[in-house]
Amino acid sequence: MNTPEPQKVSPPDSSEIKKVAGKSFVKRNAWLIVIVAVFAIVGICGWLAYIRVKRVLKKYESVVDADTVKYRSLKASNSVFVVPYSNTIKSSTLNIEGSSAVFKLRDETSSLFSADTKTKNNKYHFEGKKEGAAYVMNLSSQNDGKKSNFAQGDDSVRIRLNINPEWGINIKAGAAEFDFDLSKYKVKSIKLDGGAGSFIIKLGQPLATTDINISTGAAEVKFTIPQNAACHITKSSAFSSNDFEGFIKKGDSDYETPGFDAAKNKFYIHFSGAMSSFEVKRY
Repeated sequence: MNTPEPQKVSPPDSSEIKKVAGKSFVKRNAWLIVIVAVFAIVGICGWLAYIRVKRVLKKYESVVDADTVKYRSLKASNSVFVVPYSNTIKSSTLNIEGSSAVFKLRDETSSLFSADTKTKNNKYHFEGKKEGAAYVMNLSSQNDGKKSNFAQGDDSVRIRLNINPEWGINIKAGAAEFDFDLSKYKVKSIKLDGGAGSFIIKLGQPLATTDINISTGAAEVKFTIPQNAACHITKSSAFSSNDFEGFIKKGDSDYETPGFDAAKNKFYIHFSGAMSSFEVKRY
């Protein structure tokens, strides 16, 4: 009787062993893999959120001390700049340098100064410092080279001032639009160095002397002053038009309101520029 030979069983291929082992590991540790994946996703999202928060926080530099404030905005990021008011501040100077934006001043504030910026292409920098009983502020914008349609409000700054101090306002602007209602404020001086833009400014009663110096190129400049305010205008410009309603012409380039010499408080306005339109109306 023949005894059958035992069958030889080949050992599994190493690739098969790895495959089986791999499946076994995945099946046995599926829950662990899910947890690791969840932690990885949460970690990545947390890191991205941290970067975002860090960028947002960098919109502002911190208050250096009680008398000095610095702000810095990001491009395409709305910002709010605020300077606290103290009754020890008797006068303040606001220096604005900017272009490709609409600057508006309408309402007062209980702070010394506040500004809300809406920006698409500009970044804004602000510094303010108390110097004795005076406070000096500098607001400037930087453009990344892209053309901003300020006529459509792509970039705008809404400014509010405190009505208590005397104000000096200096504007250096390129192609921009300024619409300032300063009728509630004590304005001691305005200096405007502007390019091709629109500048509309409404004033209240002058101080003993309120000096206004305007130098523009290819711009539209409109001032309105109170009906009973004394005002002297000197115009030295080429190829520019003017409309000085209710003024008496005193020479080739000088104009005055009736009774100017006898008035105690007076506006002195000097216009210079080329290819510009100058207008002073009384309300």
